[in-house]
Amino acid sequence: MMIFVSCSKQDGLKQYGVKGKVKSFFQHSYYPVKRGGEWTTGSIAKNYLQNKTSFDEEGKMISIEYYDYQNVFVSKVIPQYENGIITKEVHYKSNGDTLSISYIN
Repeated sequence: MMIFVSCSKQDGLKQYGVKGKVKSFFQHSYYPVKRGGEWTTGSIAKNYLQNKTSFDEEGKMISIEYYDYQNVFVSKVIPQYENGIITKEVHYKSNGDTLSISYIN
């Protein structure tokens, strides 16, 4: 299984274009379907992971959890901060073991 994570020095709600007091949000991938001349959401894309991104009270990202199409937990990413900027992301397997570490310059 391959997991792709986009690393960015931006650290929270601004990165996702979210405003307000958001604690978390889910991202799901669906196949597009054209109905009545307009595009709409079709069935869930089984070959893509879904994710839940969580934030603290200050709007800083605290974790990204990945799930398969049946909502089975697959992995988790936890960022580490220095001076308010993400400098490292630790990737964990579903059993809690470390999968990888990404350093961000």
